[in-house]
Amino acid sequence: MKKILVIAPACFPVTGAENIVNIKLLQALSSSDEYCIDLISRQMVWENYPSDDLSYFGVKVNSLSIIRVDNKLSLRTLLQHFLSFLFTGVFFKGCHWAYPAIRKARELVKKNNYDYILTKNSPSFLVGYYLQKHYNIKWVATWNDPFPSEKYPAPYGKGAFCKVNSQSECIIRIMEKADVHIFPNKRIMDYMLQYLQINKGNCLVIPHAVITQGANIKPQKKEGMLRLIHSGNLGQPRDPYSFLKALRLFIDKHPDANISFSIMGKGNDSLDAYIKELSLDRYIYYIAPMKYSESLLALNNYDVAVIIEAPCEIGIFLPTKVSDFMQMRIPIFSISPAHGVLNDLYLNGEIPFFADVDKVDDIENQLEIIWKAYSNGRLCHNQPIKNDYQCENIVNLYKTI
Repeated sequence: MKKILVIAPACFPVTGAENIVNIKLLQALSSSDEYCIDLISRQMVWENYPSDDLSYFGVKVNSLSIIRVDNKLSLRTLLQHFLSFLFTGVFFKGCHWAYPAIRKARELVKKNNYDYILTKNSPSFLVGYYLQKHYNIKWVATWNDPFPSEKYPAPYGKGAFCKVNSQSECIIRIMEKADVHIFPNKRIMDYMLQYLQINKGNCLVIPHAVITQGANIKPQKKEGMLRLIHSGNLGQPRDPYSFLKALRLFIDKHPDANISFSIMGKGNDSLDAYIKELSLDRYIYYIAPMKYSESLLALNNYDVAVIIEAPCEIGIFLPTKVSDFMQMRIPIFSISPAHGVLNDLYLNGEIPFFADVDKVDDIENQLEIIWKAYSNGRLCHNQPIKNDYQCENIVNLYKTI
């Protein structure tokens, strides 16, 4: 049995996208009897969604340590930032969680003989770096997104080759010291290898897990309306205008079409202005944020799940929502960069509908295809899930570490 210490500030409670990815990984690993897991996570002072109890997820951990720090400026948070700097040699906003996490991790390391430390999302890499350096434990780092944040592709950030300050340079040098690097897809790995000086042989591509057990999929309700849903907030740099414009064009061509678009998340002024400008008020609905388990069940009431990405030159992100939608077997309509991860999935037949985020006509054409399939009763529900995302494959990939 492998004993691992997971450092994941965004994990439990499950209150956002990164938490969902990480809790699903723990579900996959703990479904096997080959792992004994100690988890250090963070109590978030802000939440995107209400949280479920850990028992809902069926995650088995040997121990769970929830560390709470405040994000507000105070003497305490200033001291925590300073102490994190003393322990790790770098200073950035939000690094202060690393200090109490390191203290807890040292307690666990002294009691347990770990096979490796697995770090997930910032600032967990500081904890992994410290433990590797002081206790000579293998450090396995996960990079679901580029880091530091200025290295995000435009329009999220300044790109892989942008110049960064001295602290960010130090962060990159620390990132490079991990023994193993895990990425959710090949595109983000290739992107980050443009500025990380690491051996590609030390890299693994492990996709987000799709948990099929206990999905509670119900038969689709047919009420004569094509129901589309987007899960998550729609704000910059994600711009829904192209989709809304395409929806307006579709409705103008099919005035009798019974169609709706629901947004599970909070609205914003620009989104409301778009809806008003395009006279879409009667077609678009907001759904209040709900517990993650409830949000999955709510998908049973919809026919197609919509993903809207920002217009990057190349799409390197694998959105959390993809695994959720796959898990619930709801057809996916991805509005994404013409070249990118989601277009790869479309070309591989893993998602059925795709349109270039920059092309309104392309989006409107896909709406036509979706409407025709719906009208003819040919929307494909319960689509088989590729083995790559299954728990067994995820576990087998982690066994190679």
